[in-house]
Amino acid sequence: MWKPLFMIASLSGATVAQATDFTAWQGTRWLLEVEEAVPVPLELSAVQNLTFRTKGIQIRAVIDCNTVEVLNKKSATISCLIEDIAFQATPRSLDGDPEQAWKHSHAVLEDMVARTQGKTLEFTLNHKGKLLRVDVPDIEARNEYERTSREVIRQLATDLVSGWDLEHNSWEGTWPATQTWLMRVPNRPVGLSAGEIVHRATNVEGDIIVQTIGRGTFTTSYEPWELQGKDKLVRTRTQDSSNGGGSQAAGIGTSVGGTTYGGALVSGGSSPAGTIPTERTYDGNLTSVAIIDPDLNAPKERVWALMGSATASSIGAQLGVSIWYNGRMRMLNGDEKADVGPTQLIAPLNQTVEGLAPWISIQDED
Repeated sequence: MWKPLFMIASLSGATVAQATDFTAWQGTRWLLEVEEAVPVPLELSAVQNLTFRTKGIQIRAVIDCNTVEVLNKKSATISCLIEDIAFQATPRSLDGDPEQAWKHSHAVLEDMVARTQGKTLEFTLNHKGKLLRVDVPDIEARNEYERTSREVIRQLATDLVSGWDLEHNSWEGTWPATQTWLMRVPNRPVGLSAGEIVHRATNVEGDIIVQTIGRGTFTTSYEPWELQGKDKLVRTRTQDSSNGGGSQAAGIGTSVGGTTYGGALVSGGSSPAGTIPTERTYDGNLTSVAIIDPDLNAPKERVWALMGSATASSIGAQLGVSIWYNGRMRMLNGDEKADVGPTQLIAPLNQTVEGLAPWISIQDED
């Protein structure tokens, strides 16, 4: 569906007004897919104290949205059962024994599947289509290590459902926006962001099509994972009580239990202080096409692609560091089966690594 959706975005016609019946979400099933590459490694961890760091990850999930809690006339929380999920990630390059490292890394991915499959993914939307919060409340966290691990999973879950963030007054004409959950560094707490984003609604053979194009600047904390000769990692966390622990700057809640995780991770000694992380700033370009379901007042299918590169004044700009964040989502028909694929380690994009499956982009899938 990826290429056909982008092809029909250039057509035009009349539009249809919105509906606000949140109960229409109940009983819907979805296939969600994202792939992400970031310059700063993401630490994935298992309950058994196994961890590894990756710069590239793909996630595919089938969810069944079986409960809707209408909070008021303007918002509702949709709770969905994670029926099936698969994680694929690139391993860290090692000079030692890669097969042993890959064995441990694969165990981490399998543990993530075990902790998320069959659990609840919930998100809150308002009547204008703004995504307000995302949580994975059923995942247990008994100590600081497990809370940090759960927060990483919650951030990845946020990436899966961010395609539903499409703020509007009606599905008519063209309207501007300054922020969207799709224009940010994936799998990271939300930082400052500002941009010029334009949504355009058209009618194609009875379907409401919304094309989004945007360009903006967004930030994330620079997190130096390691310095030579320094192995000890110090975790820090910050809290913003003015917004329930969420991100005040972006107006998006990113907290679990009132605490915002994902602060600077620094390696002792000569690195910057953990409580004063250095920000990395990116310029990004976003393209998206969505098919709207008037009853849901939200996309029933959407694809998107974000490409970002560090600004000239940002840390790492001279290294050409970049990010990309692609995704697609679609409503399934009734009991339709969808294959999420295997959970496994994969080679980095456009690279061949003996013993690892290739990276197959979701853009290239049927």
